[in-house]
Amino acid sequence: MSERRSDIRSCVACGHCTYVCPASHYERNFTARGTAESFLLHGREGIDLWSCLTCHACIEVCPENVDFPRFMKQARASREKDEIPVRTHAGILESMRNLQATGKGGPRKYDWLSPGLEIAQDSPVALFVGCLPMLDIIFKDVAPRLLDIPNAAIFLLNMMGINPRLLPLERCCGHDAYWLGEMNSFKLLASHNSKMLREEGVEEVITVCPECSHTLGTVYLDVLGEHMPRVRHISQVLAEGLREGKLMAPGGAERITYQDPCRLGRMSRVFDEPRIVIGSIGSLVDMPRSREMAACCGSTCFMQCDKVVKRWQVDRLTEARNTGADALATACPKCLIHLGCAQKDFGTHKDRPKIRLEDETVLLARMLGWKG
Repeated sequence: MSERRSDIRSCVACGHCTYVCPASHYERNFTARGTAESFLLHGREGIDLWSCLTCHACIEVCPENVDFPRFMKQARASREKDEIPVRTHAGILESMRNLQATGKGGPRKYDWLSPGLEIAQDSPVALFVGCLPMLDIIFKDVAPRLLDIPNAAIFLLNMMGINPRLLPLERCCGHDAYWLGEMNSFKLLASHNSKMLREEGVEEVITVCPECSHTLGTVYLDVLGEHMPRVRHISQVLAEGLREGKLMAPGGAERITYQDPCRLGRMSRVFDEPRIVIGSIGSLVDMPRSREMAACCGSTCFMQCDKVVKRWQVDRLTEARNTGADALATACPKCLIHLGCAQKDFGTHKDRPKIRLEDETVLLARMLGWKG
């Protein structure tokens, strides 16, 4: 396949992606075609910088091989200082990201680590925890026990004979800064993490967040030109353990549907491994929109968290419930947050589709005896 282009002139005569774009579905004034036309006529000042979710659904159907999300990221990077997205959660996420970029956060503490789990600070394999400790505090009301995810991951890695190291000096991977066009902050975060991993002698990085795995494994090379250690998402490691017999799950009768995270699925092409994990737990029931054409959870980088986005998320939850599944599992903490928020806060109680939300790593760990 030829290299994708950020040149959007061909978008003006197309519009083929409109039917798969979540922003176009509910924001009738936003389309890739309309954005391209406005940009060519009026420059960056003529376009809506913040409606695009950069979910990459458009790329799956684009006949001209245009990388529209990259164009939007570049447009955001060239914005004026007063052109900022709608701040959510009182700006605390931006403040924490900026603190980490400037090195003012200090070393991390791991008081969340459950007793009995084995880590080894000289291990060549590192578990990159990312922003989960911060997100766990901010979003306890909509996604309780987010820190169960890294604990469950360590439990399962221990079962596979891996005692990972934790990284007290790790910082945010920079995913949100990158896609918001905050390139100075992103480069500070990326340079720090890249140098830290080299100096620590890490040979493999396992992440519990798809945004971290894609950013560390792909974006750092693209922006910094530096090769990282091997980077894998925990679902890839667990699927390998199940295939090789290092993890022996008995299975169950529960029916589980799966939310493909955009950064793990479309952007990293990891579709089968999370399904192998779910298939070891219960019976997988895919939604109509799945794999390459899965619907985004609706709020990349915590932007535009409004009634329009909530309607999209509720529609996705309804699609999950209509499969007849007992639970909706995902492999992304932010999917849990966004869908959990919609389930809790949208409309009246009777308007909210009820389906249990789970992280697949936690589900597997519980099946195999983790009591966290």
